[in-house]
Amino acid sequence: MSISLTGGEPLLRPDVIEAILSEMKWRYVTIVTNGTLPLVDFGAGYFISIDGTESIHDAIRDEKTYRKVKQNVLDHPEVNVVINMTINSLNYGCVEDVADEWYILARAFTFQLLTHGNN
Repeated sequence: MSISLTGGEPLLRPDVIEAILSEMKWRYVTIVTNGTLPLVDFGAGYFISIDGTESIHDAIRDEKTYRKVKQNVLDHPEVNVVINMTINSLNYGCVEDVADEWYILARAFTFQLLTHGNN
């Protein structure tokens, strides 16, 4: 069994992450994050949301967050990173580009399909 910490932003509460990890030593724990805060090697895995190539991600999220996320991952090669991408009408054409760019930095990819609304 594994446990996923989601938010809001779990990295805002490292004390809570450490408490859960302390209590759940026999479980695999993942932290779901937007990646804009520095990563910490808690011994847990990270699911980091990337919404496309740099220009598309920044258009969806916020200007210049893509570079911050990528730098945070580069600064912490010791952590296990899974890239999580929600596919929508703005980014469906760049899935392969995202996979190519993050291939050496991530141990896996997950793709979610946005299936409601006009996206």
